[in-house]
Amino acid sequence: MYTNTQTVRPETLSWTDIRERVQQINPELAGIIDEIEPNDEFRLVKVCYPFGVNILENGICHLPTPTGKFAAIDHHQIPPSLRSLVDYNPCPLGLVLNKSVEVYIKTSEDRVIPFKLFEPGRTFGVWSIMEQPQAFVRKSWDWNISSGARTLFMLPKIADRISHNRLCRAHGIRSYVPNTLCEHWKVFAEIAKAHANESHWGTDVLFFTDKWLDAAANDKAWSRLRNYWTEEAWRQAYNWVGKMNFDFGWDAFISELERRQMKARPYMLDTLKHLLAIGSGTIPGFKPADASESTAPTSIIQQAYVDDYQLKSYAPTIMQPAHLTSAPGDAVYYSLQFPTLPEKPQELKSIPSVMKVLRELKNLVDVFMDISRAWPKPKDAQGYDFVKTAQLDYFHNEHDNYEEISPTALLPDQDANFSKLPKVYQDRRFPENGHFLRGCVKISIKSD
Repeated sequence: MYTNTQTVRPETLSWTDIRERVQQINPELAGIIDEIEPNDEFRLVKVCYPFGVNILENGICHLPTPTGKFAAIDHHQIPPSLRSLVDYNPCPLGLVLNKSVEVYIKTSEDRVIPFKLFEPGRTFGVWSIMEQPQAFVRKSWDWNISSGARTLFMLPKIADRISHNRLCRAHGIRSYVPNTLCEHWKVFAEIAKAHANESHWGTDVLFFTDKWLDAAANDKAWSRLRNYWTEEAWRQAYNWVGKMNFDFGWDAFISELERRQMKARPYMLDTLKHLLAIGSGTIPGFKPADASESTAPTSIIQQAYVDDYQLKSYAPTIMQPAHLTSAPGDAVYYSLQFPTLPEKPQELKSIPSVMKVLRELKNLVDVFMDISRAWPKPKDAQGYDFVKTAQLDYFHNEHDNYEEISPTALLPDQDANFSKLPKVYQDRRFPENGHFLRGCVKISIKSD
């Protein structure tokens, strides 16, 4: 159970109370609801979640208790008057009003796999209100949704024990030295919690109560709202349909590898599929965090590492999850050192050379792109043609004698996002030897 230093009280609102705010972030949804003209009986619940709090944990929604803690919706400390409004589903329908939330999966081996980043105006929980299939499949995992980014980490190394202990004393926190990139978030969350009264960072979520769902299902006048939620569910699932196009073309790819007498380890094939999913926008890659603080209170975290951890000469660059877009200059990254593919990754310690693996991956990508360019374009296709416009570049901090892999020192010149740091850090060095960068792939869309 998470305890917040500030008491967070949920607000029960009418549509009139919150309409202007929804209009600013999602005019389409606001217009649909305006047409319905819901009266004050149709309540909405607004909850502010501090950074690091799980909105959904193991498939169960978490809400604030009167004492400022966050607990599962069925916990005895959740007031019955609040619970009864949103317990129609373990994951009630929630509209993100500001900042962002990350949907992720945590495996039995404590690996964290990012699935989706929802920004203001997007609705989560829409799948749970759709008609469900007659049969279900048991699973060993469940969904989690965090306030802010869960897969957040620092590019420079921050595992020095003396420096870490100094950081903990300065901020009154207790946390282990983060030995892996995945463990960085735990320290970040502790720092943010210690300074919650200063940063006031929080994600506001607007939950639709059961009365909204009942009306949308049974009242014809509400059919447009129901259709909107259905379309939202389809938009969230559509990229996975696109992933099927890659899957069905896999036999042709394997046949081409055999024809060229190229052998590929299962792990490399899984990684290739993962890169394709990132490049098509299905799942997030990673990019440098900017000054908007949309995914975390990054300024406080960066200042803590410069002033108290006493990060030496490197810039406190934080990487955050992000979906690739076709916007000019946009790029996301995937690293062999921080595998986020669902399949269990191969231990890189067992691989003689990460550089060699990166070259092998590049060769597989090149073959796949070559044969898939000959496939017909779908008749109903929209958006950018990934196979035609995608650009994948490969980086390592070591020199590549074959000149297929670029040095990481070039990244700030090729991606302006690495230079978008507060002015106070502009003179610091780019952490070109960061663990994440030692075998990473840059994915972007070529400009016309």
